[in-house]
Amino acid sequence: MKRLLLLPSLVLLVLSVNAQETWFSTFGGAGTEKAYALIATSDGGYAFCGSSDSSSDDAGDAIIIKTDAFGMQEWFLEIPYAGNNFACEIIEGSNGSFLVAARLEESPSRMALMRIHSTGFLMSEQLSFYFEDFNETPETMFQTNDGGFLITGHTEGNANTNLAYLKLDGSGTYEWFSNSASSTSQPGKSSVQLEDGSMRTFGTKTQPGGETAMYSFYYSTLL
Repeated sequence: MKRLLLLPSLVLLVLSVNAQETWFSTFGGAGTEKAYALIATSDGGYAFCGSSDSSSDDAGDAIIIKTDAFGMQEWFLEIPYAGNNFACEIIEGSNGSFLVAARLEESPSRMALMRIHSTGFLMSEQLSFYFEDFNETPETMFQTNDGGFLITGHTEGNANTNLAYLKLDGSGTYEWFSNSASSTSQPGKSSVQLEDGSMRTFGTKTQPGGETAMYSFYYSTLL
């Protein structure tokens, strides 16, 4: 049995069950690369996403990298947008394509769902309808029981950072956007849907005294 670690320096490291190094690979250019999410793919390889500023003058572009079972790069995709952009979550589709949740800076920044072909080119891109003039930042994404997708993250506006959700159907088409306004900052970090259709969200919340605490929300249905 093997275990995977994805390190901030874009090192893909595979360890055996007793934590002995099996192999590692490095990725990146002359700038700064950051990794956010990693999955094992159906062909025995790996795919991961993050950000890179090696090939542009911007703060960062969203990137997706696909490797084989031994960490050799098969393809690299960079999504060029002005500003500070990153891809935070990746899911493999049933047809070998990949669905990627990303932040794209557009004035304001927006949550986005991108569909990537199995060979590494951008097939489609669906941006959210932003909430007023607030910046949106995604954190995680999961596939919902109805075959669609839910991105959990936060909006920034009115001096607070608030929990936000972006729901898309199975084709990546926008269904709804929900922003949970609060008198204190409470960005969402991760959500999961249970078999009965209920949902739980975890995040952090700034208390009135300024200290930070973890929180958990429970919804009996998917909003």
